[in-house]
Amino acid sequence: MMTPLSKAQLDLAVDFNRRRHYPQDMWVRVQQHVGSDDDGVPGRQTASRVAEFQAKNGLPVDGKVGEQTLAAMGITRTKFDRIHRFPGDSAFFYLGQMAVDADGAPNAYNPDNTGIDALANAGKPGRWWGLATDEDGEPFIQRADDPYPGYYVSTTALCDHRYPRHDPRGYVDATQIPYIVLPGNLKSLIDVGPLRKGDLAAVCLIDKRDNIVFSIYADVGPRWVPDHEPGEGSVALAQALGHDPYVEGRIRRGIVRGVFYLIFPGTGTGQPLPIDEIRKRGSKAFEAWGGQTRLTEAIRATGTEVPTTVR
Repeated sequence: MMTPLSKAQLDLAVDFNRRRHYPQDMWVRVQQHVGSDDDGVPGRQTASRVAEFQAKNGLPVDGKVGEQTLAAMGITRTKFDRIHRFPGDSAFFYLGQMAVDADGAPNAYNPDNTGIDALANAGKPGRWWGLATDEDGEPFIQRADDPYPGYYVSTTALCDHRYPRHDPRGYVDATQIPYIVLPGNLKSLIDVGPLRKGDLAAVCLIDKRDNIVFSIYADVGPRWVPDHEPGEGSVALAQALGHDPYVEGRIRRGIVRGVFYLIFPGTGTGQPLPIDEIRKRGSKAFEAWGGQTRLTEAIRATGTEVPTTVR
């Protein structure tokens, strides 16, 4: 069967495939599936055979080995490979979604489950991971002089130890501070170097790259596993990106795709920071890393075509 792609289209497919950063053994499996030379290097022959496979199976025909084509081949990734770093850098980056986190907001959760987030997202009796609890595991209730009396005290992994654990002021308020959430198994996925909670990050939508939102690493979330779409941030971060996460007053809507996260290990103080300091430190780290000039290169390194028009 003749390849349905032109030379220019093949070149685009080869460029895309080489920037996917799949492990070599995975490329061998793809090549064996489509009948090209199984050398583990995604060249023009591989892209051509992939395009033929796509045409036979009713897929978009572009020769690019993305998630849909892998699924049609029955191939899954053997490891999480969505985190990237340029040689010699400590900063690392990834592209994904944004699940929206309300943790740390004093109005996040209450006993009647009418806070801005569903109470199930904070855990359950006997295992509350998102609430401050006493020695018996019972959640603290905000007092009359707290921001939301009668509500639970919602926590973040980053906290100000000057305050007692039942004081909402000790946590990073998701509705006020743009923060990112990283997985509990991050150290098993990449060498994080001097990373610690409180370090700074730069976040943007790939089609709105002129709107860089500087953020702080303030919470720890679920493990990332193969084929997991990474990415989580606070209510304030989502809003700063131009996204409204609320539906009828509750957190119900995340960002499905196209969110770029860049993390700068060793740039924080290990403590919560006011928003002006987050912006100051984040901007300094971003410019030292290479700023907007390097941003496009980093997005391409995730295997994603960079939109030519910034909305």
